[in-house]
Amino acid sequence: MVKKEVQRNDYLDFLSSHTHACIVAPPGFGKTTLLYQFSQRLKEPVCYVDFSRIGMSPDQFAIDYIGSLLFSHLQRHLKEKPLFSDLDYLKTLDVPGKELIEELSAEFEKKKPSNERFVKIALQFSQQFNTILIDNFDAIQSLNNYKEITSATKLFFAHLPKKLKLTTSQDLKLPIPTKKLLAFTRSEAQCTDEIYELTQGYPAALTYFTKESTKQDYIRALITQTHPLHQYLLRLLESGIANARGASLLEVVMKHLALSANITLSELALKINRSAPVTKSLLERLMEVGLVKRDAKQFSIALSVLQDFAFYYYTGMTFDTVDDKTLKEVMG
Repeated sequence: MVKKEVQRNDYLDFLSSHTHACIVAPPGFGKTTLLYQFSQRLKEPVCYVDFSRIGMSPDQFAIDYIGSLLFSHLQRHLKEKPLFSDLDYLKTLDVPGKELIEELSAEFEKKKPSNERFVKIALQFSQQFNTILIDNFDAIQSLNNYKEITSATKLFFAHLPKKLKLTTSQDLKLPIPTKKLLAFTRSEAQCTDEIYELTQGYPAALTYFTKESTKQDYIRALITQTHPLHQYLLRLLESGIANARGASLLEVVMKHLALSANITLSELALKINRSAPVTKSLLERLMEVGLVKRDAKQFSIALSVLQDFAFYYYTGMTFDTVDDKTLKEVMG
């Protein structure tokens, strides 16, 4: 199915009106699409970099960030992309900032290269470009795990490019104007009222439904293992748990949240046989990665679509193929 692009002009205008700006939203809300649409508005070249797709050790970050900027700037063919992760290849390019690439190479030759210097060289290199779009900026926090780097975010903002537009899944309290990207409004969603209510306007889910789709189509998509929406939600669940650290116990927490919908801290602690402080820590980690939300004293899975998917997934009601009989049984 072809994705339906919705022009979200309020957010595009926000990005246009600020030299440096950030859009924040959980995965699946259309941040990448928004950056693409913004780039189409501009009458100048832009460099696009996805921080979730570059190395997050200081040395590899330096190579990949510089390489990604140059790949985008030079508008090379996609098949050439791997070359731009090779420092020796980058050294052969006759480009502005070549001296910084040489400096990076020299840093690698030192007996004790500096992690901070690796990152600074890459950030200094970025300052020559006019407009940079960075997707999944929050991935940069992984650099904090390395010696000499206490705050990769502060280091980044000490070397700001001329114009910068970011997206992030977490509210990092960045020192630039930030706007939260919300779910589709009813007028933006190209679907039936029933599907809109089921998905709560979640853009990633609405991609797979039309103005004729029904609740049966929605359930079929969630429980059919080969359906793109099922696969997307499974990746979202698995990657979120992995990023929250502590997969086995977090999986147990997510299962109970899927089965109980809304549950208090004390109720969940009893179900997983852990103390309240330990349970609270687990929930906080899941909230950090956007899988769980808190409403007063109750906790639940953050997205209604993911809640529905997780219920079927953890109760074993997902299948390779789904015929009408199976669908009827699942729907009760």
